[in-house]
Amino acid sequence: MKSSERLLGLHVRLQKDLMEILNAVQKLSLTAVQSFLINEDGKYIKLSSDVIHEFVHLKKKLNVSYFVHAAYWSSLVNVKSKEFITLCEESQFASDLQSDGIVIHVGATRAKLDKKDQAKYVAECVNTLISKISKLPLILENAPHAGRNFGGDLTDFALLYEHIEHKDRVQFCLDTAHAFVYGYDLKNQMVLDDFFKLIADVIGMQNIALLHLNDTPEICGSFIDKHAVPGEGLLHQKVLEQIMNHELFVQVPIILELPGSCSAENESKILHTIQQWNI
Repeated sequence: MKSSERLLGLHVRLQKDLMEILNAVQKLSLTAVQSFLINEDGKYIKLSSDVIHEFVHLKKKLNVSYFVHAAYWSSLVNVKSKEFITLCEESQFASDLQSDGIVIHVGATRAKLDKKDQAKYVAECVNTLISKISKLPLILENAPHAGRNFGGDLTDFALLYEHIEHKDRVQFCLDTAHAFVYGYDLKNQMVLDDFFKLIADVIGMQNIALLHLNDTPEICGSFIDKHAVPGEGLLHQKVLEQIMNHELFVQVPIILELPGSCSAENESKILHTIQQWNI
């Protein structure tokens, strides 16, 4: 795949409405984009039928891949919880917006559950959500945290898949920073090679929908979710370049979740730099 063909974009932080996403697409020549449905004040943006219709029309015209990221408070651990009800509502909007999928952090399960029981609770939510929302891909993201949180250990997803009724509707997003701070020392070549094999065995190349190519200033195993500009954190360019060009990810869209301090000018430079990493 040539550099110009790689789907590459940003997570866009909304201040007011959805049109900010399409403005960023045009200004930065993005081929992929991701956003929350909430603004920086933590409030859901207006999503009337007219707004949705206009957004879908312009998105198709721009030929951009769009991913919705579920709010951090949404979760897949209890079908009766308000956090799951919120996720169902967000997923319906993501479907109405004809997004390429909704990226979900599974969340923290109840205390004192072993991994098999955690997987069953998560699977109940996944299966219920699939039954409510037709066609929309659910894209589960690996977590940066341990303990009651599900999905930091990639083998969690193998346990989950055993209970998923429509496996074709469940896909996966790898966040490189999350993997590193969870405890996968991707800077060690042997660990990285084993990591690639684990992804292939547990997730499968065909189920990888998205790559969050993030760097971090935090050490391996810190469980601290903090991002750095790719190549300027502890993972460094060499590791991130190797990941994005690995056969598992070479056809996968890339989203950069940059620190909030990045200006639009810096975003453009960073995007150009990442494109040059693409073989």
